[in-house]
Amino acid sequence: MKDWKEVTVKEFIKEKERMCKKVCCNECSLLDYECNLIDSQLIVKMTVDVVMKWAEENPIVTNLDKLLEIFPNTKMAKLHPNIPLEVQPYDLGLTNKKAVMIDELEEIWGREYKEVTK
Repeated sequence: MKDWKEVTVKEFIKEKERMCKKVCCNECSLLDYECNLIDSQLIVKMTVDVVMKWAEENPIVTNLDKLLEIFPNTKMAKLHPNIPLEVQPYDLGLTNKKAVMIDELEEIWGREYKEVTK
């Protein structure tokens, strides 16, 4: 886990928002710290520690991670190892464009996986 002084505010806010979306308030480790009333360095440090510990224990699962979990033998591009061959993001509903550039493919496969509910 990163030391709380090394975490950028942007990184902290992103992880705290992600934590708040996935953990009910009554089950949250921040409940004792009144997370909406962060006003002292001690509370900030404790809050950052709790959020970053949660983020470490709950790593982001990307679209690529999920694809490889389901299809572990997926062949990857040799020059771009984070881009699967023969699987198009459009076909999986990850984008509305059929043709995308390499940098867009890397961004799409690197996005956090979101469960689709119908």
